[in-house]
Amino acid sequence: DEARGLWPAVPGADDVDRRVRQAEDDAELKRLLAAARESLELDRPDVAHELAQRALELSPDGEETRELAAAVANARETHERGLQLAREARARLDENDASHARELYSEALAVWPTLADADELDEAISAAERAEQCARAVAAGRGALDEGDLDGATAGVRKALDILPDDTDALRLREALEEAREVERRRGGARELLGEAAASLDAGDLSEARARLSEARGLWPQVPGADELADAIDVADAEQRFTRATSAAQDAFDATDLEGAAQQIGVALEIHPERPDALKLRDEIDAARENLKRRRRAKARMESSRSALASGDTSLARKWLSEARALSPDLPNAGEHEIA
Repeated sequence: DEARGLWPAVPGADDVDRRVRQAEDDAELKRLLAAARESLELDRPDVAHELAQRALELSPDGEETRELAAAVANARETHERGLQLAREARARLDENDASHARELYSEALAVWPTLADADELDEAISAAERAEQCARAVAAGRGALDEGDLDGATAGVRKALDILPDDTDALRLREALEEAREVERRRGGARELLGEAAASLDAGDLSEARARLSEARGLWPQVPGADELADAIDVADAEQRFTRATSAAQDAFDATDLEGAAQQIGVALEIHPERPDALKLRDEIDAARENLKRRRRAKARMESSRSALASGDTSLARKWLSEARALSPDLPNAGEHEIA
């Protein structure tokens, strides 16, 4: 430039200018090729592509340049394939298909091992896989609980909470399981109390039997067998009351307490109106009561007969005596002798 400033047409200036420019282009080409290779090593194929294109502009026919451009193009294609697989993996995640997402992620890494954001995608897939595993465990536990398999339900809850300790569905299932275990505990207690009630019934302790039955129903209102046992207790209670009433009636009858006997046999027949033994005893009591009434009326006629005799009215005395003997044939015949 200075030479041309002194002499614009200085011989050889154009050749020097051409050689200088060539040297500058060679230096730029070398820099571009080095930068492109470095970008490839740093997994930046797009940057390498830009640099390779600029290098091709400087040396379109250079072997080294063309080889590098081909390598960059191949890297770009491979990198884009890896990115596409990663995008597809994320799409599968959005559809809650963790299994397919994992397959696509593995393919992406096989294509481009140093894929950007690979760790983040891997963690997202792992989280989705854990969620799926937890959901399967919860479903298995819930199915077992619905079938009454508390051990199976427990196993499902434990597995789910081991995978995701704060999973809402797993925690709800655990609460449902605890409620089911409490129900089972109460039912077991009710069955045991029902057995004790039955034993008390067999022993004739109806008060204890009713108490245990009430406790059993308190734990489990629909405990199987409770209604039947209650009926059996009622039957036994009625039988006991019947026995007490008939025994009391018999004792009163034996003691000639006919009114007391009648009252007690009435109680017994209210319990069992058709029991032959009670009906027989009632008939005996009724007959005794009727006989006692007749004897009392007969005695009254005897007294009337004696009064008539005392007044000298033998005809009336005989009439009263006849009625007395009709009412009670086993009366002594002393009145007849007195009238005679």
